[in-house]
Amino acid sequence: MQKNRNLKYVGVNLTITENGKSTQEPKELVRGRCIGVTFFEFDAIPLQNINLSIEDTQGNPILEAVDVRDFKKGTIGGLEAYKPVNFKTNGKVLINMFSPEIVAREFAGHFLFVIDTDGYDR
Repeated sequence: MQKNRNLKYVGVNLTITENGKSTQEPKELVRGRCIGVTFFEFDAIPLQNINLSIEDTQGNPILEAVDVRDFKKGTIGGLEAYKPVNFKTNGKVLINMFSPEIVAREFAGHFLFVIDTDGYDR
């Protein structure tokens, strides 16, 4: 039987403005291990490619860029609904949302990290 995890959910809102191509938002993450991520769009996703990536403050990739559709939360319940990832968290990261083309209308959403803090100093 698996013991209960001490999960923290950390989110950040992201917006690419009309006639823009990108946004970058810093976010402080609690110490632990990120085990899942998801993206909730506020409006319909444009037909064009909109990518998300995560990097540390030195510009090193943590999660390589993929289309936001790859981060959509599934309909199954629990942690299985999140995109599984596995990286240590301890400090600030930069969340990038970008398109190779200018967006015709504003596009926004909420990116969510699921962090397991068991075994980590708080």
